Amino acid sequence: MVVEVPGEDPLTLAETALELVEADAAAAAVVAERALRLARARNEAEAEVAALHALSFARHELGDPRAIDAVRAAIRIGERHRLPRRTALARRRLALDLAARGTIGPALRELAAARAGLDPHEQARSEVFRIGILWYAGRPAESFAETDRALATLRRHGDAFWEAQLLRNRGGLLAERGDASAAERDLLRARDLFAGLGARSAAFAAESQLVRIALARGDLPECLARLDAIEVGDVSALGTAELELLRAQALAAARLWSEARQALKQAQSIWQRAARDDHVGRLEGIRLTLLAGDGPGAQALALQAQRSFSAQHRPLHGARAAGLALSAAIAAGDLRPSALASGRRAAETLAAAGWREDALRIRLAVARAAIELGSIRVARRELAASSSLFRRGPMADRIEARHVEALIRLAEGDRPGAQRAARAGLRLLEDHRAALGATDLRATASAIGAELAQLGLRIAATDGRHGPIFDWAEALRGSALRLAPVTPPKSPALREAMTELRQVSAEIAGAARGGRPTRALLARQTRLETHVRRLSRHATGEGH
Repeated sequence: MVVEVPGEDPLTLAETALELVEADAAAAAVVAERALRLARARNEAEAEVAALHALSFARHELGDPRAIDAVRAAIRIGERHRLPRRTALARRRLALDLAARGTIGPALRELAAARAGLDPHEQARSEVFRIGILWYAGRPAESFAETDRALATLRRHGDAFWEAQLLRNRGGLLAERGDASAAERDLLRARDLFAGLGARSAAFAAESQLVRIALARGDLPECLARLDAIEVGDVSALGTAELELLRAQALAAARLWSEARQALKQAQSIWQRAARDDHVGRLEGIRLTLLAGDGPGAQALALQAQRSFSAQHRPLHGARAAGLALSAAIAAGDLRPSALASGRRAAETLAAAGWREDALRIRLAVARAAIELGSIRVARRELAASSSLFRRGPMADRIEARHVEALIRLAEGDRPGAQRAARAGLRLLEDHRAALGATDLRATASAIGAELAQLGLRIAATDGRHGPIFDWAEALRGSALRLAPVTPPKSPALREAMTELRQVSAEIAGAARGGRPTRALLARQTRLETHVRRLSRHATGEGH
C-alpha cells in the first residue's frame, strides 16, 4: 500500500512520473496514479491532465491497452479547462499511440495539431514523435533535415534525454531503410546518453536495436555477443522475453535449432507469466518451431493461437496462424480434409485485407496439403490460383511452387514432367544460394532443396537408371550440407545489398504489426534478391 503524504504536490508528482517512465515504467505508473488521485481530490485540472499523460505513457510502455483511454481523458480535461500546452503535450502522446495501432493518418493529424500549440523547444521534442510515427508506418523519411534542426535545438538547451530519444527513433528508422552504419551511430549515441541518465529501459531498447542490426547484417557472432553482454538485471520481464526471442532468431539463423527452441520457450514462459498476449512473438514462435522440425509442436501452437485470435476478434492474425497451422499439419503428417477449407478461408481473409502475396502463399500450402490428401484436382486448381508466384514471387516461394508442381505431375503419372519440375526448382535454389538467410523465409530454402532432391531420387530409383540416381544423390548431399554464413560477405556492395534484403524481413514484420499490406515490400524483396544474385557472381573465391 502506498501512503500519500498530505503536503505532496500532484503536479510535481505527475512530472516526476513522466520522467520516471523510461527508467521504470511500473514505478512511474504507481506515482502517476497517486498524482491522479491527489489532483482529483483537490480539483487541480492541470495536475490531473499531467497525471493522465504520465499514466498513459507508463501504460504504453507496459503494454497496457488502457493507455489510449488515459491520454484521451487528458485531452478532454485539458480542452475543457483551456490548458493549451498540457493539451498539446497529451495530444502528441495520443499521436504515437494511434500510430502504434496502425492508424497513421489520424496520428499525423494529431501531431500537427499538437505542434501548433507548442514553443520551439517543444516543437523540437515533437520530432521524436514524428520519426516514431514514420517508423510505425514503415515509411522512409525523404530527408532528415528537420531532425537535424531539432537535434541542434535540443543540444542548445542541454536536453540530453530528448536528444537520446530522437537519436533512438531515427536510428530505428535508418535501420528499417537498410542504412545500418548510420543507424548504429545514432543508436550507440542514444544508448550511451540513456545509460548516463539512468534510463535503463530506454538504453536497453537502443541496445536491442543494435542486436537486430547485427542480425540483419548476418553477423551472428556480433549479434550473440551483444545479447550476452546485456545485463539481465537491468531489463524488465517483458524485455527479457524480447531478448530471448531475438536470441532464438539468431540461433535459428545459425541452424542451432535445439538452442533456438530453448530460448523461444523461455520467452513464451515469460509472456504467459505476465499474462501478455504478444501476437508477433506468438506467430514468430510458431514459425521457429516449424523451422526447427517440430511439426506437431508447431501445429499445437498454431491451433491454440487461432482460437485465441478468434476470441480476440483479430481476423488477420487468426488467418496467419491458420496458414502456419496448415504448414505445420503437413510437416506433422496430420492432415485432415477440414484443413483445406481452413486454409482457403485464411487465404480469402488475407486477400480481402490486401495481403495478396501472403494469401497466395497459403493457397500454395493448400495445394501441397491437397496432394497429401489425394485431392489432385483441388491441388491443380490451387496451384493455378497461385501461379503468379512462379514469375514474381520471392525465391523460396518460386522453389516451393516448382516442388508442388513436381508432386502433382508425379501423382498424375507424369514422371518425366515431375523430374523436370524438380530440376527447375533445384536450379532456382542453386541460383539463390547467395541470398540464403537473407530473410525469415530463406531459412527453409535448403530444406526445400533436400525435399526436391529426395523426390527426384525416389523417381530415379524406381526407374532403375544408375546415372540419374547418382545425380540426384549428389544434389541431395549438396542441399544437406549447405548452411547460411554466420558472418557478412567481404564484398562491401554485396554486404550492403544482403543487409538491405534482410531488413525487408523486419519491414514486413512491421507491416504485420500495423495490419498493413505487404505487396510493395515483397516486390522490393524480389528485386533485391535478383540484385544479390548478380552481385554474388562478381565475388572472388575468397568472398561469400
